[in-house]
Amino acid sequence: MRAMTWKPVLVALVAALALGMFIGSHVSYGTKRLKVKTGEAFLHNTDNWLSSFDTGDPDDQLTFYANAVDWSSPSSGGSGHPPCLVEGRAVPVRVGYTRVTYEGGGAREVIAWIECLKPEVPGVE
Repeated sequence: MRAMTWKPVLVALVAALALGMFIGSHVSYGTKRLKVKTGEAFLHNTDNWLSSFDTGDPDDQLTFYANAVDWSSPSSGGSGHPPCLVEGRAVPVRVGYTRVTYEGGGAREVIAWIECLKPEVPGVE
């Protein structure tokens, strides 16, 4: 009979652990770690800074505004237009992004950070 009393406690602990892991990964409170992908960024125009990010997979493309992201490069960092992005050229980058869920439904991935992988500005010699 004594061996039977620990089974409900074990089941309750496992259930509490599973519930805690689910809540911890789905609740939007607190600091979030960005997911990181490597690919190419392309600045479409400087009128509104519309840009795109592409990993080469047709199902893995994101759009963003280049003047609204934090950035880093081998030599510096800042906010706003990353210096490696030049209109009309694809450049190698890493991006940090997170998934944002809207209150009324729907969600999308939003780029918050870009790392320029080449220190030089393309097309400038």
